Amino acid sequence: ASTIALRVGTRFDHEFTGSIDYYTYYNAFFTDKASGSYTHHFDMGLKIDLTGDLNLNASWVWDYVQDPRALEDGSFPKKDDTRLVFGLGWSF
Repeated sequence: ASTIALRVGTRFDHEFTGSIDYYTYYNAFFTDKASGSYTHHFDMGLKIDLTGDLNLNASWVWDYVQDPRALEDGSFPKKDDTRLVFGLGWSF
């Protein structure tokens, strides 16, 4: 579906120590009903420098859709979706 959307968001970053960073991101979208009426994306986590160029990321993500679209079988998906994500990164 195509529609005009209003986006509202915020971002917060805090460095606990030289090797541990905390972050929070939030975005909300206000649209018409065909596009979900209201959706949001919330992401918070930690970035930890382990050694040298190696780092660990851990985050919790919550997505929400007020009016989800029907699936092909006519059922509706859940409005909420959460994920716990872990990752290793190497900077080069």
